[in-house]
Amino acid sequence: MFTLSAFADEISPDPQEQIDVLRSCGVRHIELRSILNTNVLDLTDLPVSELKS
Repeated sequence: MFTLSAFADEISPDPQEQIDVLRSCGVRHIELRSILNTNVLDLTDLPVSELKS
């Protein structure tokens, strides 16, 4: 079995739009590279906790 995922930042910089589009395509896993034009390695704890919810 395999897990289908996508690079969501190629859809939009907006995480909600990324999630909405991927859900509509049946994709349940996201490969995070950037959120709101910020590399995930540069995110602080607050944006990370918001994404988890």
